Amino acid sequence: MKINRVLFILLFCFYTFVAFGQIATIDETNVSQIRQRTFDRVWNIVNERHFDPTFGGVDWGKVRESYKSPAMSAKTNEEFHAVLNQMLGELNQSHFSIYTQASESELTKCNDGIIGAEVKFLDTKVVINRIETNSPSEKAGLKMGFEIVKINNREIAEILLPVETSFTGRKLSENLKRTYRERVINRSLCGKPETNVTVEALNKQNKAQSFSLTRVAFKGEIEKVAEGLPPFKLQFEAKRLESNIGYISFNVWLPKQANRVRDAIVSMRDTKGIIIDLRNNSGGQGNLVNTVGGALFSDRVSFGKTKTRFGGGDFWVIPQSKIFSGKIVILTNNGTGSTSEIFAGGMKDLGRAEIIGERTAGAVLPATIEKLPTGANFMYAIADYRTPSGILLEGRGVEPDVEVKLTRPSLLEGRDLQLE
Repeated sequence: MKINRVLFILLFCFYTFVAFGQIATIDETNVSQIRQRTFDRVWNIVNERHFDPTFGGVDWGKVRESYKSPAMSAKTNEEFHAVLNQMLGELNQSHFSIYTQASESELTKCNDGIIGAEVKFLDTKVVINRIETNSPSEKAGLKMGFEIVKINNREIAEILLPVETSFTGRKLSENLKRTYRERVINRSLCGKPETNVTVEALNKQNKAQSFSLTRVAFKGEIEKVAEGLPPFKLQFEAKRLESNIGYISFNVWLPKQANRVRDAIVSMRDTKGIIIDLRNNSGGQGNLVNTVGGALFSDRVSFGKTKTRFGGGDFWVIPQSKIFSGKIVILTNNGTGSTSEIFAGGMKDLGRAEIIGERTAGAVLPATIEKLPTGANFMYAIADYRTPSGILLEGRGVEPDVEVKLTRPSLLEGRDLQLE
């Protein structure tokens, strides 16, 4: 079954991020035939529909020869899908992934039990950059700026070993690698509600402390972006800062979220300016840039162009009845991906916003999803994207107008330098 919706999704996940479990989904007598059909389907989809008939210089026919035998000799479905993901990795592009029941379970751990803390990689250090009020982390004494060195007595390097292995042979930017690492560490802090996790961290005086926390259930909204993809936790915030400056933050582009952002923009038309915080916003439905962009332009504009194997088109943004014409600042970091990059890149190119923070993920390819004979879901890119001025963002990202990086000393002081 093919899902006829073009998406811009970035889940920051490779197959090796997942500790695969055993799931019997097919009759053993038909294993070989079903896997053969699945392998052929994945290879043929890329061969026939990839937006670049040269596959970026990759010999796709040779790739088939290299991976067919390992795929067909896999002992489990999990190993088989892992080989397919390795094969897709040869393209060195975002939005090519096989999603299984096991991988979805791993990716959605933070939809269950949480400790109310998030981390960022600052240089090579895992540093807490956010603590939720009244969360297990706050109650246990963890603070922004603390450096995490162990989780459940496991060194950070041990936790990251599978993802570091997956980088081998792939032409990924350091920016994108950092994002994948952060996702893995943040997921390792999550789990089932009422389960325990022990965190060892260096405090403000760089002394090691051990913190024992009990995860609590996530009580916010959870929604699917599309069938075949894991559901997302929804995060949204809109408020007025001092000096009558608007602030809007959200984490995924879904209709409900886009409508909230648009309504917030309209309600802040009397402010001096609006900050739109897209840090760690990994994408969503690409057409929703129209919903938000329509509240920011008085004329019909294009947020950029897509090119497929057979044509292409524009991201037209049509003005809505009520718009905000004042100053816009967009905050970005390495976790800003996909649809968020289209929005940030378009706004920057059109001279409508100033970008502050860090370079974005550089994972900007329109994609769709198809269910495979094994029952797994295959997300694959069908187009590239260029900004209004013709800049290809895939592998490059949006460069900020003003680069500002978070630092451990400032986080220890409770400060957000990018927002400041």
